[in-house]
This record gives sequence, structure tokens and C-alpha cells, in this order.
Amino acid sequence: MVLWCLSVSGDDARLEREIGRIAAALDEVLQAPSGLAALEALLRYLVATHARFSARKIGRLLEKAAGPRAQEAIVNTLDEIERRGERRGRAQGRAQGRAQTLLELLAARFGAVPADVSARILAANEAALVAWTTRVLTAPTPEDVLDEDGTRPAATRRPAARKRARRA
Repeated sequence: MVLWCLSVSGDDARLEREIGRIAAALDEVLQAPSGLAALEALLRYLVATHARFSARKIGRLLEKAAGPRAQEAIVNTLDEIERRGERRGRAQGRAQGRAQTLLELLAARFGAVPADVSARILAANEAALVAWTTRVLTAPTPEDVLDEDGTRPAATRRPAARKRARRA
């Protein structure tokens, strides 16, 4: 079955034409101790290598070729793949939003953001973006905002009460 998946990789017409060849193999895969995990890996591979087909379309093609047991497993596995994809998409969206906000804050505070700083922000993970967004309030330069991937604490201002106490 794996060899068949590899052989139809990227060839949508061949996938549709030859899907019936793996019907019996699907049921055999599901009878194995780790059959669901194997089925999920195969479905992920097919979805990844057939960009013009949605996960649902590949699922429908497989369901037509599969027996009742495999059909249920295919539907459940594709649902899980889609949920993971949605969660991943939301996380990427949050990170992009944080990056854009940080770029806007840097521009408002320091002026034009250097290209290398911008590139680093756009490539950063969400945890670094959270730290950097907080640090933009106190860092003296854009480079200090991003210093050591957000691991060095930002310089902080002294509380106003201390300043007044020293003047007195």
C-alpha cells in the first residue's frame, strides 16, 4: 500500500483511476496492531502529495474503495487531520498577528524597522514574539527588543516613588 501511495504521488488522475487497487489492503492495514496510526500516516501523505485535492475528496475516494470498517476509520482519521490543521492554522495566524503588531509598535517607537529585524520577527515563534512585544515598551533600541531571542530581561525604569525619595 505504501508503494502504491508513493507511485501515485502528485498524480491526481492516477490516484483516482487506481484507488480500487488498495481496497483489500486498507482492511488489512486496519487489522494490524498499529493500523490506525499507519492509516493516518498514509492519509497524511496522500493529502500532502495531492495539493489540488482536499482531504475530504481523498477521503471520499478512499471510502468508495474501502470496506465498511475502513470507511469509518477513514472518516474519523480525516476529521482528526482537519482539526489538527485548523489548530495549526489558528496558531500560525496568532503568530502572524503578533509579528505584525510588534512591527507596528517598533515603527511607532523607533521609526523605520531595519530589514534584518523585520525578517527575524517574521520568522520567530509565538513565545519569542510575546516576550519581544512586552520588551518593546522599555528597550532603548529595536535590536535590544530582540536581544538573545528574548531571553535577556528588558531594562526597566525606576519607579517614580524612588526618584522622588532621592530628591527629598
